[in-house]
Amino acid sequence: MSEDPADGKLADEEKQENPKPDPKREPATLEENLDELLADATTATIAGNAEGSFFARYNTGSVTVYNGVRPTAGLLVRRATQDELLDARCAFVEPPGYPLASEILREHHVVVVCKRGSGRSFAARRLLIDCGAAAVAEMNPDRALYSIREDELEKGTGYIWNGGQPGDRPLRDRDLTHSGGLLRQAGCWLVIVLDRPEQVPDAVTHYAVALTAPPPVDVAKATIHRRRPVAADEAVDVLQNELAVALQNGDPPRKAARAAGLAIRVASNGCSVQDALTELGEDVKDAVARWFGGWTVIEYATSLSLAIALLEDQPYDEVVQSALALDLALRTAELPADRELRPRRLFATSKEQVLEATNACVVLRDHPQHRGLREETVRFERQDWAAAVLHHVWRAYPVAQVVLRDWMFGPVMINRFADETRRALCTLVAEVPAHEPLRLLVDLAKRPTWRRLNVAAAVLRHLADDYELGELVTDTLQGWVEHGPAYGQCVAAIAYASPFGLRDPEHALNQLHTIARSEWTTPNVPVAIVLLDLLTDADWHRTVLDKVVSWSRSGAAHPGLRLAAAWVGLCAAGVHRWPGLDADELVRLFPDQVRTLLEYAIADTVEGRGAVQRMHTLATKAEFDRSAADDLLRIATVLAPRLRWLQRLHVVQELCRSHYGMRSEIRWTFRVARRVQRARSSGRAASLPDAVPAAA
Repeated sequence: MSEDPADGKLADEEKQENPKPDPKREPATLEENLDELLADATTATIAGNAEGSFFARYNTGSVTVYNGVRPTAGLLVRRATQDELLDARCAFVEPPGYPLASEILREHHVVVVCKRGSGRSFAARRLLIDCGAAAVAEMNPDRALYSIREDELEKGTGYIWNGGQPGDRPLRDRDLTHSGGLLRQAGCWLVIVLDRPEQVPDAVTHYAVALTAPPPVDVAKATIHRRRPVAADEAVDVLQNELAVALQNGDPPRKAARAAGLAIRVASNGCSVQDALTELGEDVKDAVARWFGGWTVIEYATSLSLAIALLEDQPYDEVVQSALALDLALRTAELPADRELRPRRLFATSKEQVLEATNACVVLRDHPQHRGLREETVRFERQDWAAAVLHHVWRAYPVAQVVLRDWMFGPVMINRFADETRRALCTLVAEVPAHEPLRLLVDLAKRPTWRRLNVAAAVLRHLADDYELGELVTDTLQGWVEHGPAYGQCVAAIAYASPFGLRDPEHALNQLHTIARSEWTTPNVPVAIVLLDLLTDADWHRTVLDKVVSWSRSGAAHPGLRLAAAWVGLCAAGVHRWPGLDADELVRLFPDQVRTLLEYAIADTVEGRGAVQRMHTLATKAEFDRSAADDLLRIATVLAPRLRWLQRLHVVQELCRSHYGMRSEIRWTFRVARRVQRARSSGRAASLPDAVPAAA
């Protein structure tokens, strides 16, 4: 998906909260449609079309918001190379907890390994190899585990899902129960990698194992034997006699691997023991500062190093495109007003030269989607180099911050690499000294697109959980809820509907209520959307429905509450589709709440008219489309549990009064619904009444 490519310069706050919609522009994608909703300064009222799609009506016309089909991300992001698999076989040292994890994986076909700095990703590969996996692949972290289908899995393949990215509680009970059975049937295995044991739901903690770092000297020895199988003894002697003093129990395996590389260099006369000890003990930020000290002018390698810092382990060609965009932006910013930018010499520096200059390397691996094809990913030689490069550049070159910010917030980075942008923002907010630590986050939210708002909310969640900045996050969200601005309330709505906000459900829903009643209309859309997303989780069905019913009764005149009640009512009854929301289940379990909300929504002259049109369309298809007949019968019986003429008469009359000019369509629709009901009871197909009226 993509969004409006015209990011533009930041306008003042008032203009950002009240941008002018362009009635001539036709948005090309679903997210652009939603972005236009967020940018509109008028009250958005929601209806639906005949196919179940949402529409947002403004004073400037209708704009499609959501068609009920959310594009599914691909299952894989990368496949492990043969070298990576050999590393896991030959250079692996069992961390404490590994035998238990292996036993769980063999029994359940899924296991969760936790704790940063324990070598969990490396251990994940070895776990899958020990279970007999013929290949190892990394799953897309944007894919929820319960959304995996059996036809997507490859028999004999082991999968790794890194759940450290989506947030504080990336797993639900149904993720493990669903994926375990599916993987067993497909003959596959799954290792889930998390940051902390508390991220595992209480009901499935028996799947989780907290690993601890293996002895660093043992890891370094194994790495030496893997990298230098011939004449490894000399490097091992250097390690044990000279460098082991710099390794302490509990050091992460990446430091041990670096010690192994330095021992090999010393044994090969590549550096002295003292230089190796200095480099091994040097803080990574000091090492990056020393490395950057040699740069005096903007070179392409500088831009590439920054692109790799944000996009490490991503496809090399995409990283290069981002680097070229940054290089152009940096050189343009330095260009005098009366000068034209000279193009770079195309053959001045080869790929190998620029990778050497940036201390980076490429890894050739099988393409994750296309069999028989390959791709290259790029990373720094040193594992902890990326965050330090970003930290150093941002702190050492403040005059370049505006250019770097615009590059990070551009449509390509936000759309394609949203989580990488989130990690970068967390690093800059938490580690770079600043009087206004959330200034970057505010700059991001001031450009309100749906993806940017979600990235901003994700940054706040991770700052609270991973960087112990909960007080800053809580105070910021509270200020936005009470005083605005509109973009802050949009971010707050998304944050309060996340697992971070829902730790106190009553407080979170009260905050959403406050946002919906604010003086700005832009936050109304995020509030309605997050409520619908909550309804996709069975644990929140009753809580959300009861709360929205109370909103509809106490403050329905307010546009934000009216919008939320209408969306929830129409989707809960299945008038319009929402991904992951089972209308049949909601109607069966909570008939009173769904009926109250649907009656409220369908009686409205604006929101209800689209719902009536949708019911009429379903009626025209009921004779030959069983799913349309099912939808029509469900909606009609929510409104009128008994569809006989006398029992439905009151409902039909109320709808006719609310929607002037649609009397014939409404009456005919309910006649069809009754015929469907009678046909179902007798076990035959329904036939349509004569004289089908045209839709209004």
